[in-house]
Amino acid sequence: MIPFDLTGIDFCMTALFIIIFMDQLEKNKDHFPAVVGIVIAIICLIVFGSQNFMLPSLIISSMILLVKQGGTSYE
Repeated sequence: MIPFDLTGIDFCMTALFIIIFMDQLEKNKDHFPAVVGIVIAIICLIVFGSQNFMLPSLIISSMILLVKQGGTSYE
């Protein structure tokens, strides 16, 4: 179809993720969601390997945060 040059997109997306993550850490007093995301991602990386860790870590992190949100409001 239409050729796109995507050179450097992986660096830009990583930098964007880090900036958004740091901004959320600065704005929120409760760092529980950030800690859950990092810990679950590392555990899933070890268990599932680097090619298959993203989907399980997103599902597990979302489930933990949804269960915790029942008692706490993140506003």
